[in-house]
Amino acid sequence: MFSVRKFFSPTIAGAIRQIAKNTQNVRLSSTYRAAILTEFNKIPKIERIKVQQNLFPGQVKVGVHFCSLNYTDVRIMEGSQDVELPLVPGCEFSGEVVAVDPDNRLDFRVGDRVVALRGHLTSGGGLASEVILSEFDCFQLSDISLKDAAILPYGHGTAMLAFSKYCPLNENDTVIVIAGPGGLGLGAIEVASSVYRAKVIAICDTEDSSILIRDEGAFQTICMSEGYPKVYRFLKNALGENRVRCIYDAVGGEALHLLQDFLDTENGSILTVYPLFDREAFKNSSPDFKVKDKDRVDRTELAKLPPIHERVQHIDLYNYQYQDRNFFREIIEETLSLYGEDLISAHVSKVFSLEDLEDAVEFIKKKKCTGKVLIEVKEDDTDESDNEDKRKKD
Repeated sequence: MFSVRKFFSPTIAGAIRQIAKNTQNVRLSSTYRAAILTEFNKIPKIERIKVQQNLFPGQVKVGVHFCSLNYTDVRIMEGSQDVELPLVPGCEFSGEVVAVDPDNRLDFRVGDRVVALRGHLTSGGGLASEVILSEFDCFQLSDISLKDAAILPYGHGTAMLAFSKYCPLNENDTVIVIAGPGGLGLGAIEVASSVYRAKVIAICDTEDSSILIRDEGAFQTICMSEGYPKVYRFLKNALGENRVRCIYDAVGGEALHLLQDFLDTENGSILTVYPLFDREAFKNSSPDFKVKDKDRVDRTELAKLPPIHERVQHIDLYNYQYQDRNFFREIIEETLSLYGEDLISAHVSKVFSLEDLEDAVEFIKKKKCTGKVLIEVKEDDTDESDNEDKRKKD
């Protein structure tokens, strides 16, 4: 049975307050840099924070090399969620262990290469050169590069959770994946096609992402920019009288109102993994898809089912960090092992430095990415006095 004290991991706000109040835990001659969000609709400001030297039982300190910048991080910066400020964004990151508390059950050692996940609505912290977190949120790496490791656990891990627990897939099942420019949709396509050998029909948002999606095993693809009527006709022709086992949404849910027409009404599942999914807003939405009733498939059986807002299952991998730690770790460890078996791959759209965070955010907002965006966080191993002199010149 796990100990509650092992799970304690202060938020960045709490950590900053603790640094200010408990100077006995701080090595005053040493600092690390962090991109701190203090105001919504602003780019986090890079500041230097004094290092907390002492760790709580069961904690590790990770020197971050790469942090994945997800669309959810951007939305949080915009104020779309009620989170406590100040906050250091970044929930998926990789690096090396630089300090461990002696009381750690997973036998982490200084120098271990790890990837870590932290809940984006509570902790985050990856856009910093150092992060202190629970050992249970860290995963040791074997042959995976730190760059690839920083983009695998969340997108692919969420898909593994979805297709193993919420909608178990069999070979040759058909899955519709609504994929955005980031990693959630790509992860689902790879896991469904490579691991479960299902047939994937992918709906993407740009032509560039369509090319990548086909390369990753999608059976057929169409671009959402074609418009809903054309997407609907495409699916109608592609499926004929068949229906799909799963509709997997990674972008926000609107299209589910229309695409449910193609779901197997007896055995099908509608899943959304969009992190900021709002069930009430989804219930009250009534988008005009401009698809004529005469052009739609027979919806007799569909009309017998409960309303779609009651049938959509929202999946959040981070919930299992606290609800079922063992299962959470199993999902991530299995996901990482799939990479070693060449069943999944990592797609880096572009790497930005921490100083270029604003450019990275804009890159995501304009949907230029086809895959994950990474922020390289690791600092040069220079003397602290040299850093101070450089800051004075700047």
